[in-house]
Amino acid sequence: MITTKAKILLNINVTASNIYKIVLFIEGMPKIKAGQFAMVDCGKTDGVLLKRPLSIHSFDNDTITILYKALGKGTKALSRMQKGSIIDIILPLGNGFEARNYSNIALVGGGLGIFPLYSVINEYPQKNYYAYLGCKDKHDFVCNDIFNEKCRKTLIATDDGSLGQKGLVTDFLASDLKRFNAIFACGPKPMLKALKNLVVGTQIPTFVSLEERMGCGFGACLTCACKTIRGKERVCMEGPVFDIKEVIL
Repeated sequence: MITTKAKILLNINVTASNIYKIVLFIEGMPKIKAGQFAMVDCGKTDGVLLKRPLSIHSFDNDTITILYKALGKGTKALSRMQKGSIIDIILPLGNGFEARNYSNIALVGGGLGIFPLYSVINEYPQKNYYAYLGCKDKHDFVCNDIFNEKCRKTLIATDDGSLGQKGLVTDFLASDLKRFNAIFACGPKPMLKALKNLVVGTQIPTFVSLEERMGCGFGACLTCACKTIRGKERVCMEGPVFDIKEVIL
């Protein structure tokens, strides 16, 4: 983990539902693992003082790409920041996905939880991937094309049927379970609960990245505590990636 400066190379709106893509140049980039996140400075205007936790979508030697939705005061302020601006950033944070021991991996994403899953493909490009991606409607999808390109199968589901299949991704995942020797997932709690019910009794290692509100991002404030079989643990430190059998959803 380092605290450093990042230069904005790109910051654009990519959907009608206010999802933005920001590309940051970081000199002396630390080693990043798939599933880790960054605490990103959103400027000091409009009373925005705290950095915001944002998952890393992809990374290379000196840049990271983040997809985020301009929802609250902080991310809306970030969306207004211009190319060439210099911002403070802390990264990489948390524990990520470990794919070295698996060959056939299901990537299960819901809503904004789709964004960090691509970082697994980014770090481990030689694996066989099967993506199951769900959103409310077609306007929330921004990166299904890259999953189509990199995965052996990409199933798209929307609540209203406006893109792909109508329904929940976990419903479509059920019939394919025998294909995988690992499942990596990120998304809203109801999706993760359904996934946990689906894999109970199977021998498939399943790891989930939890989405929780955070204050500091490095374990000091305890804002992001979640329930596990060991008691309360910090999503920013012990997570955000947990074995699904160990978290109480």
